Amino acid sequence: MGRTMSSTPFKTRMNPESLRHFNDALGYAGLKMFRDAWESLQRVSAEHDEELAVVLLKAEVLNSLGRYSETLLLLGPFVPEHPQCDTLIIQFAFATRRADSLDKAYQILHAAVTVFPKTALILYNYACYCAQLGQHRTALDFLKRAIELEPPYVRIAQEDEDFLPLCTHPEFIKLTTP
Repeated sequence: MGRTMSSTPFKTRMNPESLRHFNDALGYAGLKMFRDAWESLQRVSAEHDEELAVVLLKAEVLNSLGRYSETLLLLGPFVPEHPQCDTLIIQFAFATRRADSLDKAYQILHAAVTVFPKTALILYNYACYCAQLGQHRTALDFLKRAIELEPPYVRIAQEDEDFLPLCTHPEFIKLTTP
């Protein structure tokens, strides 16, 4: 499952030192150096702990480090406060799937697809969850919508283990053959 912060704009009033550590963390995360990213985030002043950009980057790093329960604790209070933040929902569903259950993660994205009908990453991940839960028709429909919005999902779906239950389905083959 892909994760991204790129679709969520943010404003910050960080002091220069905290901003430097935050930017270092962004750079490390971009290089997939998540331990270094986490160390840099720990140097951002605690006064910025409530800023959405900091929370989202911490969630991405924690998820990448496999610390899903910590991600859930971090994001839990923010989800109701920011229902229009697609990145927050994606990070929360991702951690929920791994720390809790696929069924609960499915419920999160089931609600999200109506709020974000044109956010390909949400549609794609919902398709993944549906495929894993045996809802093949729904999985194919949402995968098709995600690919229509962002064609690179063709290549991603070809290699995504979540779609193994569909790998021989004629419609899946048609959708994922360039």
